Amino acid sequence: MLNDPVNFVDPDGLEGWMFHPKDHGGPHFQKGTNRYDSKTLRPLEHKGKTPPELGKKQIKRLMKTGVWTKALSQGLANPNILPNLPLLFLLPGQEEMLQNFKDSYPLDTPRDPCGNVID
Repeated sequence: MLNDPVNFVDPDGLEGWMFHPKDHGGPHFQKGTNRYDSKTLRPLEHKGKTPPELGKKQIKRLMKTGVWTKALSQGLANPNILPNLPLLFLLPGQEEMLQNFKDSYPLDTPRDPCGNVID
């Protein structure tokens, strides 16, 4: 039940966040009318209003959403935005998968050591 404030469940796990990679003003995250730069998470002015700075808890919650992962996969977010958060570690093969996703190839497309797609 999406319109039940007591039993609301966020089916997409996005908590209302959206990612706009190239729409209206460059790459940014948006929640409601509040917009934040995707690399720095600094508030962006919109229609004469600047939203409040994001706190550490808000940033951590954003980083758990699918929009953060999408921005990372496109190279449009900084994985180390908070100094006390662990670095983004990729397991073997995950870097290739992210590159394949970014290049619109199937995730299991093999690549040579230089990163070129193997036909």
